[in-house]
Amino acid sequence: MENSDIISSTVANIGSTVTDISSTAANIGSTAANIGSTVTDISRKIVLQQT
Repeated sequence: MENSDIISSTVANIGSTVTDISSTAANIGSTAANIGSTVTDISRKIVLQQT
């Protein structure tokens, strides 16, 4: 393998890893939003029960 092949392979791997990280971050954001929504719903139910 020539150095240029190794470099382009490494760059491709890094690109793939960055894509995976971005995807994971998006999933975490989505999960956080779902948790926030659930907490809001629970809060509303608690408030309704107290009145």
